[in-house]
Amino acid sequence: MSQQSKEKLEQLEALLLLMTTVDMRMIAPSSRASLLTLAHRLASEAIGPTTSDKE
Repeated sequence: MSQQSKEKLEQLEALLLLMTTVDMRMIAPSSRASLLTLAHRLASEAIGPTTSDKE
């Protein structure tokens, strides 16, 4: 695993920890969507595209 992939996974881990620690109901829907989009982007950059991303 490349250093860049490891860094992306660490960022994803921190983001997911934040999302599970904070009451997401208190965050505006558009901001929740942005957080989920960011998590998906980090995961894609760290592990590569998934089957559903290729379609």
